[in-house]
Amino acid sequence: MAVKLLYLARVREYEFLSSPGDARRVLGSDAITIQVFDRWWTLREMPWEEPSEHWEGYLASVSEHVEATGNVAIDEMLQTILKRQAAARPS
Repeated sequence: MAVKLLYLARVREYEFLSSPGDARRVLGSDAITIQVFDRWWTLREMPWEEPSEHWEGYLASVSEHVEATGNVAIDEMLQTILKRQAAARPS
C-alpha cells in the first residue's frame, strides 16, 4: 500500500497534476489515497531506480492530501515518513 501512495505522490509532481484543482479534474480527487491509485493504475511491479527515501520527499510535498489508509502499520509508517521529512526541511 505504501508504494501506491509514494507513486501517486510522485505523479502529483507533474505540472498538469500539481494543483488540487488539476488533480480533481484529471484524477477525480486531489487526495493521496489507495482508492485514487486503484482507480487509475494496477501495480504489478515497482522497480526502484532510486532509494525509497528519495520518493518520500514527494509524499511530504503533498502531505495535506494524504489520507489514513485504515491499516495501522501503513498509517504509522506514513506518519514516520512525514515527520522525518518535516524535520529535514530547512527552517
